[in-house]
Amino acid sequence: GIRMGGEKYTFVRHDPMYKSTYLIKATGGAICAKTKTCILIGTWSKDATMSNNIAQNQGDAAIQVEDMADYLREKGV
Repeated sequence: GIRMGGEKYTFVRHDPMYKSTYLIKATGGAICAKTKTCILIGTWSKDATMSNNIAQNQGDAAIQVEDMADYLREKGV
């Protein structure tokens, strides 16, 4: 696992196609994606809601982080 912001996250899986790693904790999780020059980290919480009033979840967080990573890769970042 890894600690971020004083919280312990546990490794769940790695997706080599998107170069992303999924982490989980008791009340949510995180998705990390690597580009040429940076690492993106997106967190989600079961207790928080998105702008459409649906609870945050791993799937939506992964889409956002992986889409941003793809965009940055296209730009050579």
